[in-house]
Amino acid sequence: MRQAGAMDERTLRVLEYGTVRALLAERTVTPMGREAAEALLPTADLALARARQAETSEAVALLRGGEVPLRGAGDLRPLVHHARIGGVLEPAELLLVARTLQVARRLRGHLEARRQSAPRLAQVAAGLVPLPDLEAAIAQVLDEEGQVRDDASPALARIRADLRTVERRIREKLEEILRHPAYLRMLQEPLVTVRGDRFVVPVKVEARAQFPGLVHDQSSSGATVFMEPLAVVALGNRRRELEAMERTEVRRLLQALSRRVAEAAEPVAATLAALGAVDLALARAALSEAWEAAEPHLVADGPLELRRARHPLLLHHLGRE
Repeated sequence: MRQAGAMDERTLRVLEYGTVRALLAERTVTPMGREAAEALLPTADLALARARQAETSEAVALLRGGEVPLRGAGDLRPLVHHARIGGVLEPAELLLVARTLQVARRLRGHLEARRQSAPRLAQVAAGLVPLPDLEAAIAQVLDEEGQVRDDASPALARIRADLRTVERRIREKLEEILRHPAYLRMLQEPLVTVRGDRFVVPVKVEARAQFPGLVHDQSSSGATVFMEPLAVVALGNRRRELEAMERTEVRRLLQALSRRVAEAAEPVAATLAALGAVDLALARAALSEAWEAAEPHLVADGPLELRRARHPLLLHHLGRE
C-alpha cells in the first residue's frame, strides 16, 4: 500500500500544483507573503480549508473596495538577527525597519476599520504589533533619504556646526591664496580641490619648492602637484578631528537604534508573520479575481461535484473561452 504522503506528492505533480503555487507567489507583495505562498500545501482539514476560503472571500471584497496598504514592507528577520548579536544596522536598514512598521500600523488600522466585513482578516491583523516609539526614534535620527539628521543629538549638532565653521574658514583662506598675485603665478589653475580628504590647490611642479605647503598628490602627467597651504594645515587637522568625532557620534546613534530593534525582536517577529498571512490572503484573492474563480461549497462527505470546472493553468494560458 502506498503512503498517503507519497500519493499526495504524485497527485500534486500531475495537477501541476507547483506551477499554480508559483503564480500565487507572484501575486504577493512582501517577502513574507511570498515565502508563505511558496510553502503552501493543500489541507485535508475541513475547518482549516473553510477558514482559508473565508479569508480569501474577505480579501476579495477588500480588493474590490480599493487598494490595501501593504506595499513597502520588508523582511526584517536578518536585520533583527544582526542587531541581536550586537551588530550595528546601516541607515538604509533602519529605514526599512521604520517603513515596515509604518506599513504594519497602517494595515492594522485599515483592517480594524473593516472588521465588520472582514472579521477574520481583522483578527489576523491583530498580530501586527504597533511600535510607534521605535518608529519615532528612527525618524528622530534619520531623514527620509537615510541621512543622519544634524539634530539627531545635541552632540552631533555641535560637532557639525563646528565642522561647517572650520570648512568655511579653510575655504576663505584658500580663496585669499588664490587671489594673491605671488601665489597665483605658481598655480596651474585658481581652484580648490580635495585630495586624501584634505583641501588642496594645484601647483606647477616647478614652483613646488617656492609654494609654502604640503604635497598630497600629483597629476598623472607629473606637471601638477596638489598642495595643502601651510596656512590651512592646522584647520585641516581640526577638520579631520571633527570628522572623526562625527563618525563616532553617528555610530553611537546607530548602535542605540540597533539595540532598540533587537529589544523589539518578539513583536517584530509577530508583525512579520501577520504581514505574511495578510499578504497571502490578498494574493489568493487577486488570483481568484484574475481567474474569475467561485468559492466552492465544502462538505465533510458525499459525492464530488465539479460544475463547469477548469484547470487554473488552462484559464491562465487560454482564458475562460
